[in-house]
Amino acid sequence: MQYLVVLAIVVCLPVVLVQRTTGLSTESAVVATVILVALAIACQRAFAKARRAQRRAALVSKYRSETEADMILDRRIWSGMSTEQLVDCLGRPEGVDQQLTTRKQKEVWVYGRIGLNRYRNRITVEHGRVVGWTAKG
Repeated sequence: MQYLVVLAIVVCLPVVLVQRTTGLSTESAVVATVILVALAIACQRAFAKARRAQRRAALVSKYRSETEADMILDRRIWSGMSTEQLVDCLGRPEGVDQQLTTRKQKEVWVYGRIGLNRYRNRITVEHGRVVGWTAKG
């Protein structure tokens, strides 16, 4: 029942608004609404594509590598990526567990909290570079 109410609001409300503001018949208002929604979706996709191209250009300029820029945009991590690239890829971590020894500076960056001290992704960083990771589906 709730789905029918939501469907009625999402589908019918725009048609009614178009009909009342333009004075069109119901059939014409439906067509006009469909056209307006299609135009809105096309504009949103074009803006998203332009934003992605702009971000890609900035990443290529920053890291001097199209391959690395594409991997960052696709949110893929790799061994040897810097912490700066990791932040550009996934954002700031939700937490960092630091383990300092006499030979290593090891950190575990965590993302995607799924429970108390449980995270979807754990990324191990040594001396500012990614050395490994685990991901839970």
